[in-house]
Amino acid sequence: IRFDCIQGEQGELVFEPSDVEYYFEPVTIQESGTSILKNELENSEDGAGQIGFQLSNDGTNEIQYGKSNYYSFQHPHEGSNQIPLFIRPRTYGNNVSSGQIMSRVKIVVMYN
Repeated sequence: IRFDCIQGEQGELVFEPSDVEYYFEPVTIQESGTSILKNELENSEDGAGQIGFQLSNDGTNEIQYGKSNYYSFQHPHEGSNQIPLFIRPRTYGNNVSSGQIMSRVKIVVMYN
């Protein structure tokens, strides 16, 4: 996800990248006590069963959901600023097969 920040341009919507924060709000139900987003296609004919997704913003630590868990750009600068997003499939039960996985999350952006 990319945010373009232009500094000092007239007539443009100007974002100071250091003032942008964001958080992740799950749309899909989470597996109880985990950060794994359940598979919305778990019980469908083409679904992969009990395998969902776990998100990370650094490739190591799992994302914490909700407005009490704000994130900001690692190295904010003028121009394009990226929100890193790593996605890993994770099982949350024994009913797993080949098939499709669908989990959804909303990214809420705050400008202070």
